[in-house]
Amino acid sequence: MTILAGAVLLPDYARLAAARYERNCQAANVADLQAIIDAQDRLIRALAEDHVLNQRLATNHLGLLPANEMVVIDEDLPSSLPPGVVVPHAAPRPEPPSAWLGCVADRLARPNKRRGVLLLAIGCLIAAMFLFGSSRTSLGKVG
Repeated sequence: MTILAGAVLLPDYARLAAARYERNCQAANVADLQAIIDAQDRLIRALAEDHVLNQRLATNHLGLLPANEMVVIDEDLPSSLPPGVVVPHAAPRPEPPSAWLGCVADRLARPNKRRGVLLLAIGCLIAAMFLFGSSRTSLGKVG
């Protein structure tokens, strides 16, 4: 019975697992993009209030400097982001479905393999009925 159920259900279950994995990957991508949107919204709100942030952004991104200032870049120091700029962490990615499930499902998706497994399962069921079924003599006679 298990072979019969596996031959019938396993390819569909593998497709379901692959679709679930894709959905969870897309959800993680959406979460990453939402975190970036939130960080950019905070930066836009901070730009209206913080003049130092405006100056640092102009210096870092556009290379604009006031005429009376000089910037010395030290290569030994790590570069820092302007205040208010938040780099969001990536959302955790889901685990991919197991490889053996996809391999067996691919094999069972082939018509000749599937037909063979179904015939094997039916043969096993018929053999089990004859080998382990009760005989008519042990049932007792009615009447």
